[in-house]
Amino acid sequence: MISRFNSIFKRKGIVMPLTIIFSAIFVSDLIFYGEFNLSAFGGALYFGATLGSIIYDQKVQVSNE
Repeated sequence: MISRFNSIFKRKGIVMPLTIIFSAIFVSDLIFYGEFNLSAFGGALYFGATLGSIIYDQKVQVSNE
C-alpha cells in the first residue's frame, strides 16, 4: 500500500498531496454538512491539510529508509 503511494508521489510530485487535500475538503463537507458551504471551509481545510501532511510524511519516511 505504502509503496503504491510512493510510486504515485514520484510520478506526480507535489500535485498528489494537493489533490488529496482538496478532495478531503469536499468529502468532509459532504459527510458533515451535506453540502459545500464557505462557513465550513476553514475546518475542512484544516482536516484536509492534516490528512495530506500525514500521508506526505509517510512518503518521506519511506523514501529515506
